Amino acid sequence: MLRSVKHRLEYIIVQGLFSLFRLLPERRAYGLGKGLGRLFFWMDRRHQKETMDHLRFAFGLEKSDRELRSIAQRSYQHLGLSLAELARVMVFPPQRVMEWIRIEGLDHYIDAHKKGRGVLYLTAHLGNWELMALAQSLQGYPINVVVRPVDNPLLERLLSRLRSRWGNRVVRKGGALREVLRLLKRGETVGFLLDQNVAIDQGVFVNFFGRSACTHKTLALLALKTGAAVLPAFTFREEKNGHRIVVEPPVLLEETGNTERDLVVNTQKFTSLIESYIRKHPDQWLWVHRRWKTQPK
Repeated sequence: MLRSVKHRLEYIIVQGLFSLFRLLPERRAYGLGKGLGRLFFWMDRRHQKETMDHLRFAFGLEKSDRELRSIAQRSYQHLGLSLAELARVMVFPPQRVMEWIRIEGLDHYIDAHKKGRGVLYLTAHLGNWELMALAQSLQGYPINVVVRPVDNPLLERLLSRLRSRWGNRVVRKGGALREVLRLLKRGETVGFLLDQNVAIDQGVFVNFFGRSACTHKTLALLALKTGAAVLPAFTFREEKNGHRIVVEPPVLLEETGNTERDLVVNTQKFTSLIESYIRKHPDQWLWVHRRWKTQPK
């Protein structure tokens, strides 16, 4: 009962914010989003501390604490701004969304898609990551996005409506392997966010910013099993609230026949690519996530 009331209250707050973001003029809506992110950074001391700890893990030998705090503050502002953008995207016409986004390297996707073995998109919680799948579908190439449902079912339905606009489909993480294999067999595209911590039995340990990070092995397993191309694709914010999506050529996979080794080596390749993009745009990644939580025994 208490959980149901809490979920309803969270939903009402989010819907109220979304309505406000839509009613305000664009500049004021985005200013409010950034301001709320900045406010949350100062109010939520526990997550502020975790964010700073994670930044020290990654950049402690390269940047001063003052620089790291600036990155942390901007990352919260970025999240607030992203929320305001998503509220408006839910009512934007398609042409307005595409005026906002520039895609580079879509030819890599088209070439891989033509082979008929399916395509695996490798991406991360970088930039306004929800926009990438929407932009892809508006180009005429809808994708299936593998996600972990949020705990609040009301907010999960709201997110699913956003993600499935213009033909995309949501695949929930629990027991998704069989469904993804079926989709790839049909030559479809599946997107994975591969930058989150997982339990030991689900992942392999690879190097991420110089520390062991337990990373899901499913993407490498699927690529080796099906022959589907793995295309790195990342989105990040540019000036004046525009967004750029970069689609890279397929990752050259290691296939030695030693499955255990190949899963680690290829997952390391994927993770190193993610790290390289985070280094370019550190204030646009989800530093609040406990990426290094699971450690080797």
